[in-house]
Amino acid sequence: MEARIERYVKRMKLTSRVIPFLAEEKVAGVIVPSRDSANGGGTGIIFDDNSAALGRAPYHKDTAVPFPVVVTQIESYGRVFRLLENHVPVSIEMDVETRFSGDHEHGFDTVAEIPGTDPS
Repeated sequence: MEARIERYVKRMKLTSRVIPFLAEEKVAGVIVPSRDSANGGGTGIIFDDNSAALGRAPYHKDTAVPFPVVVTQIESYGRVFRLLENHVPVSIEMDVETRFSGDHEHGFDTVAEIPGTDPS
């Protein structure tokens, strides 16, 4: 249990330095993989992690991440990783628009295409 707490504290310290670094570098956005089965999730599903991957609470103005964070299917993330690893150029387009209209808001927005479904 102590090792788990130590890993958590280490991760939070790193996160507190990563977000300002990425903001200073003016990143366009961050793409993180959905949780895989080894890390408490299932594959093939898009999870809205509320920026938990960056250890923040984006629904509070004072802790909002200053750039978009998108969670994608682990399979799609893996494909992009393999293409880049083999020096194949990859283009990714993200259109993320957010705004605050109050002091504290929980926002959950998942946009996904589920192949094989027919909404009619």
